Amino acid sequence: MTKRIMLKFIVFRAFSETFTLGFRLIYNYCFRKLKTVYKYMVFLYLILFAQIGWGQTGYGTELNADLGAPYKISQDGQYSLKFQGIPGEKDYLKEAFGKKEINAFWLSYRPKYYGMLEFEMLTKRELRVDYYLFKKLKNQTKTTLEFIAKGSTQGSGKTGMSLIKSSLENYGEPVEISPGEEYYILLNCFDPKKYKFDFTISTNIDFAGLIKYNKIVDLTSSKDKPVLNVKFRDSETGKLVETMIQVHGLKLDQNIYMGTDIMLHPNGNQKLEFECTAMGYFFQTKFIDPREIKKDQVYIMMERLKIGKKLELENIKFGRGSDDFLDVSFNTLIKLEKFMLENTDVRVEIQGHVNGPKMDNTRDLIELSEKRARAVMNYLVKKGVNKERIAFRGMGNSEMIHKNPIFEEQAEENRRVEIMIIE
Repeated sequence: MTKRIMLKFIVFRAFSETFTLGFRLIYNYCFRKLKTVYKYMVFLYLILFAQIGWGQTGYGTELNADLGAPYKISQDGQYSLKFQGIPGEKDYLKEAFGKKEINAFWLSYRPKYYGMLEFEMLTKRELRVDYYLFKKLKNQTKTTLEFIAKGSTQGSGKTGMSLIKSSLENYGEPVEISPGEEYYILLNCFDPKKYKFDFTISTNIDFAGLIKYNKIVDLTSSKDKPVLNVKFRDSETGKLVETMIQVHGLKLDQNIYMGTDIMLHPNGNQKLEFECTAMGYFFQTKFIDPREIKKDQVYIMMERLKIGKKLELENIKFGRGSDDFLDVSFNTLIKLEKFMLENTDVRVEIQGHVNGPKMDNTRDLIELSEKRARAVMNYLVKKGVNKERIAFRGMGNSEMIHKNPIFEEQAEENRRVEIMIIE
């Protein structure tokens, strides 16, 4: 035992002397010859390096999503992630439940609103993946977790927690959450290989606690400030439409309102985003730039659901010449998914359009637009919408909004996806 201790001491002493000698050489031949100003610059770079290398503790990346450094979900939406084929370093699952982390992926989520936590995990292969939901306890010096719920794909490749899908196999009821809390989700894949998966998460907002109803919602605080009056009307009759409104771009955007009009102070030159839903109407998102408004009132015209009516799905974008969604598409896809799951008596046709000025509507253009429409349908079917309620069709370039687009914005408007009510 004494010999082993002596050997360890000798090795440590040798390493220490070597490191000290190396540092002195670098200092004598490099650092001492620098001017004072450059010494400060080197010192600052060393501090920056230390922050990059050691300062970013608490959250990990896709490559090391462990309990000690989970993958941080920064906002609601869909994430394309990948199991790395490795267990967790701490193997918390074994410690807490006596089960082994085989191919583990840890995520963290901080809700911004009061409501219900909903998430869904999908794999292309029919893999078995178990999930465990924990709540991180506050005022703890180390990560201490309270177990909330668990579930499994049971080999189907999909599972989650959803209010609408809770009656489906492998889906559980959502849980109540509040701002300021933090939740951890462990996904444990039973196949130790690297596999891609899609993870969608959102807060199903507690409307009863957040909605402030008034026929005219008045958010103004001063007569001396500019006032913008946004009015929600039926596009055909001009009548008032009681609309559920969420406004982004204001200091009060954590609130949801219900009414026919909303009065507010524009936040400088900040562009405002209005998410609007009303019973019996298409959902829509409207952007308002205060700098472009000539009058103090703006009308948002709500389109009533009728057979033959179309709605353009804004911001559903694809890679050039492909049917792969760009990341900007998923917010709109989630809204469409909720619209279809809530309006169960509606059947739609998804129509894909491409930009092809001064070209015949060739088979290639029709097939590309058809693939894009099918991609939207496949997304909805994966999310639990009955396939019988969805048709799809590729329109090619037969219905371009701009026949001869001059600007890229016009070409983008030609590349679009629409839904048409067919029943």
